[in-house]
Amino acid sequence: MRARAATVQRTRQRIVDAAMGLHAEQGVIGTSYEQIAERAGIAQATVYRHFPTSADLLPACARSIHVLRPVTPELAAEIFRGVERPSLRMEVLVRGTCECYDRDGGWLRAVGTRNT
Repeated sequence: MRARAATVQRTRQRIVDAAMGLHAEQGVIGTSYEQIAERAGIAQATVYRHFPTSADLLPACARSIHVLRPVTPELAAEIFRGVERPSLRMEVLVRGTCECYDRDGGWLRAVGTRNT
């Protein structure tokens, strides 16, 4: 049973990864489930089985966007663990922000979120 659940999770992640890549390249509106299925290497029906509508797929994509994650006290503690000097903390913050936008900026632009 665990192997089946792991396979389902991997398939869902392939769909989300394919969708995010296509959204970053051509926008959310310009992306079809057919294209997502082709990029993920699965049948279009499989995409629909996991995500019946865009209203189901888009939140799954957004959950993997680090820029959209709320910064909780626990996350801040993890990010700054072992970094005591204020100048180094600022460096960690700026580098992390830049890395997030480099990694997730295309998707953010595709869904109309300001990326400035």
